[in-house]
Amino acid sequence: MQRNLLILIIFTFLSGCATYGNDIQTALDYTQAGKPSEAAGAFKKVIKPEGSDRLLYFMELGVLKHLSGDYERSNYFLEQAERIIEDLYTQSISEAVLVAMTNPTLADYKGQVFEDVYINYYKALNYLFLADQATSRIEREELFDSSLVEARRLDNKLTKLRNEQGSFEEAEEGKEELFAQMFELFEKLLGNYIDEDALKFRENAYSHYLSGLLYEQQREWDDARISYQKSAELYEKGYAKQVGVGQNMIGQAWLDTIRMMQKAGGWGSSIKKLKWEKLDDDLRDKLRDYKNSDSELVILNHLDFIPQKEELNFVMYVEPSRKEMVLTPLLTGSAEQSQDKYAWFWMMYADKGILDVVERYSNGGLDNVIRTIINKRVVLGPAWDVVESLGIDSALKDGGVRVAVPYYPPVRVISESNEISVNGQDYPLVKAESLARLAVNEQILNARSDLYQALARETLKNTLLVESAQSTLGENSRLVEFGLKALTATTARADTRTWLTLPAEIYVSRIPMNAGEHSLRLSNRFVQGTGSVSVEKNIMLKKGEIHVWRQRSFPQLSAAKQQTLIQAEKEPETESAGFSGWLK
Repeated sequence: MQRNLLILIIFTFLSGCATYGNDIQTALDYTQAGKPSEAAGAFKKVIKPEGSDRLLYFMELGVLKHLSGDYERSNYFLEQAERIIEDLYTQSISEAVLVAMTNPTLADYKGQVFEDVYINYYKALNYLFLADQATSRIEREELFDSSLVEARRLDNKLTKLRNEQGSFEEAEEGKEELFAQMFELFEKLLGNYIDEDALKFRENAYSHYLSGLLYEQQREWDDARISYQKSAELYEKGYAKQVGVGQNMIGQAWLDTIRMMQKAGGWGSSIKKLKWEKLDDDLRDKLRDYKNSDSELVILNHLDFIPQKEELNFVMYVEPSRKEMVLTPLLTGSAEQSQDKYAWFWMMYADKGILDVVERYSNGGLDNVIRTIINKRVVLGPAWDVVESLGIDSALKDGGVRVAVPYYPPVRVISESNEISVNGQDYPLVKAESLARLAVNEQILNARSDLYQALARETLKNTLLVESAQSTLGENSRLVEFGLKALTATTARADTRTWLTLPAEIYVSRIPMNAGEHSLRLSNRFVQGTGSVSVEKNIMLKKGEIHVWRQRSFPQLSAAKQQTLIQAEKEPETESAGFSGWLK
């Protein structure tokens, strides 16, 4: 009865729960509507350049300034973000533990590994586009050099990729020691079924490809060849499969590798071998087209937004008679959201091996097997003594506790087709990167750690409450204990923060052309219900020029969201004291 009442209280609370993405949805809608300045104003109402979200403040505004064409200010914001990441990297773990034990959203957001890499990606593009705007040869060369500096920094980061920093096991005293014991216990009990080697973000093939492009623009043929070849090999060895970009980008990277070999000279036999091993007939034809062309168009098409993290909630309790711990997911939201939550629960936490099924069947028959499908049941067995010694049994009885973890909905198809038309002739765009998949992969790797931390955090909070109530009220503490636990349930939160203005996918097309004026049309047909968009522009190519066109494309904003933005623009805007001048 008490457990059902707690679940009812939790469901009531969940109806009002918001994630980081919900809080800044207006800013994202403005971005999607092509209004980056208004988006910046909406962002600064929610996140500030100080406090735990300061890294997100500078990263989000860095992208928005990039989209508005203010590349100098974009680099300013991104440089601040890079400094913050460096500062947070050396932050004391013990300080972070005390915050994380109460609510992880209060801890400093340190960024995900791939986010750190994409700071330099955007800075490199900013310097590239500033070079195009330069009015003197010296200024242009200096800006091109700055873009190469960012490319080298990016390469350095990719060779020093680090695992997630910080461990609760390093806590040394008091509550931290108890928290570490609980974390270790849950980690041992729940096990790990994920093939981490298939998901780890070790290198970034697309970033190496961009480095190749930057080196090529500076006519540094050998450095360009090295970067293109590293990109091709990474795509080929597993990166293409890891992020789901298909095989076409592998051929494109090898094509550009061969081109640089031709320009540098001295690669005769290697070129012949690679042409027949790595290129299909269409790419070999394209290679010949480069010999008859004196300039080139490069399209970098950034699509949509990276997906938003959501919050998955559990009720955790113990069954002393069975000496089991039970996790019951709360499948709230729409039918699709409920299915997504159950899919994540099953993928990350449910018992799926044949030995698990046999154990469940042996301990409780078919009924126990069926109940395991919708719950995570952990047989504590010999560990029960440890559970009792840490007071976990007292904390999890009488309804249990609420636990919250972040998760991602499935990465769904964004577009049906993406094309570039040059003087009326259509060329396909090739998917080169999926930041959406990178984000989901990293969260999958962190999912069990997130759960262990959440279990330990909520168990610790409730254990301390129970101990406090019992020491104060003795036998009369039961009702107070239940009230305190119900109140504590409302404080459980998952950390759903992430850099949301990043694109979900990046497409590339490279077209050998001759100098002169050309008419371009970039078209994206998004999945059914989100419409098609196209952008037209004319360019004047100079002989020997590699012209880079970066275009951000979004599905059409719904009529309801458009109306919401119209209403928001009618409301008077308020400035935060001390920061109003930062975006001017």
